[in-house]
Amino acid sequence: MDVLKSCSLSTEHMKGLKASSESPKSQQPVAGHGNPFYRPIKWDKSYYSFTGFRDPEQELEQAKKVEPTLSLWLRNHEKEATKKQNASVPRREELKRLKKELCQKFALEDIRWHRSWGVTHRCCQLQSLSRLSQQNPEAVLNLRGHTIIFTDQSGMNASGHVMLGTMDVHHQWTKLFVSLPSYRSLLQQTEWLKERISHVLGGIQVINIERLGPVQPIEEHCSILNTFHKRLLSRRLALHPRSLQGLAMTLENDRSSPSLHEMGHFVIPATCEPSRLQTFLQSMAWEARQRIKHRNQRALCVTLTCVRPQAAGGGGGGTAPLPGGSGPEESVQGAQCQTQPDDPLLQAVAGGTLPTHGGPPGGGLPLLLCVAGRGLVHPLGLEGLRAQGQGTCCSTPG
Repeated sequence: MDVLKSCSLSTEHMKGLKASSESPKSQQPVAGHGNPFYRPIKWDKSYYSFTGFRDPEQELEQAKKVEPTLSLWLRNHEKEATKKQNASVPRREELKRLKKELCQKFALEDIRWHRSWGVTHRCCQLQSLSRLSQQNPEAVLNLRGHTIIFTDQSGMNASGHVMLGTMDVHHQWTKLFVSLPSYRSLLQQTEWLKERISHVLGGIQVINIERLGPVQPIEEHCSILNTFHKRLLSRRLALHPRSLQGLAMTLENDRSSPSLHEMGHFVIPATCEPSRLQTFLQSMAWEARQRIKHRNQRALCVTLTCVRPQAAGGGGGGTAPLPGGSGPEESVQGAQCQTQPDDPLLQAVAGGTLPTHGGPPGGGLPLLLCVAGRGLVHPLGLEGLRAQGQGTCCSTPG
């Protein structure tokens, strides 16, 4: 009708069509004043790309392909995951058996993997090591007391663990086993350097934290320690021999400035100037002790809340549920109310073991402390607790 009116033509014959279009049967929009014509035109894709308008069909397809939430994705893949898990039970049992057999046969501390390989791949690696032990049993005897880590390169890491490269052949593994005595002397040298650095820096302990990144060989670690030690000896630092005792530090080769980690240990660049290092350690020592203290308090409280029912109730029934679905903060407060400074369970925790009910005399379970979302407790965590001697376990800082 707008077209007819614009051309000064009669619209009398359109009144009937207009009345029918306004009936409830028709759901199409009516062309009127200010309303566009209803033209369901299917434009070519080039029209939308040229004009920048949204393609309704493309938007509909994208809406159908929206990424599901994690819970929805887990529900959709639950059956497949259960099927694969049940199918992998024999392989996982085989992996457990091979690992236990090799650890007992060669008196190994542990067998680990530095990559998230599948169960089948790990079984093949253990079978390969088992075949090598049959072909050359004398060389494998040097592994006694060591921890084996399957990773990308063969050698020994900064923690003294034997690394077996998964891409290496048996001949390279054998050469490594034969040269393990020289690696042990290198490990002793690194320990001596750590002691000397600790003596110069007021009793602070040099530690090595294993990460999932590239592995640091012991040769590189020893070289960094030696260079850092010589740098310290070039300057006479005015540090009291025990002023930093109970604290810890790591040496990093890719850092430019020292920092304090949230877990309480110092992260020191290997090229740090001694005078700057002394100033930083002295200024941040109190803050480091506070972080370690707070971390250990949280760890002890959470652990005591979980293990108290097992230690006092005969080891049955599992861990006690938190009331009302409370989280870590509530569990810390609950442990604060239940635990006293002279609690025998707390004293057992400070000693590093937990008493077992009905077990052999003098027996104990090794204690593994964790804080929710914060990782493993620092290896020096309980040392500071023993040094304090007194004080409440679970007093939370304000």
